[in-house]
Amino acid sequence: MGFDLESSYFCKAVRTLCYVTESAWESRCVVFRSFGFSDSEILSMFKKLPHIMSYSEKILNEKMKFFLNKMQWTPLRLLSSPVVLDYSLKKRTIPRCSVLQVLVSKNRTSESYMLSTLLVMSEKKFIKHFVTAHKDEVPGVVKAYQGKLTFDEYTFKQKRHKDEIRSSPDILVNQS
Repeated sequence: MGFDLESSYFCKAVRTLCYVTESAWESRCVVFRSFGFSDSEILSMFKKLPHIMSYSEKILNEKMKFFLNKMQWTPLRLLSSPVVLDYSLKKRTIPRCSVLQVLVSKNRTSESYMLSTLLVMSEKKFIKHFVTAHKDEVPGVVKAYQGKLTFDEYTFKQKRHKDEIRSSPDILVNQS
């Protein structure tokens, strides 16, 4: 499979392969394929995030729908940052996207960041830079973070990711 035998990813991959049955593996591959991933892209995703194949089909499907359909990422874009699939949609991803949606809609941003970078940012740093820093000028930012605002349409600026070779854009946000 091309793993470095001394890599922590190798250990995680072996553990996943021991845990996931052949039929479960194939059912996860079916989910990936339904979103346009090729077999080589599925293997590449596994190499970058081995335990992804231990996710249930339901969870995997929900996360893939969110990033590929709602956020308009392409399989290649998701493949470049698979760690975003590791986070809870309800507890981390959607609240952070809601905060960013509010900040962008209020023009409270100036320096560009890729959304994937903001999703992997520590909780403490995200709260400091995107919630606490704006809570007085943009009261809705706290409600957004608490999940009290609906996250529907995205007003983020769109720009192609540097690794993107397919047609869909990555989503960029700005920070002040």
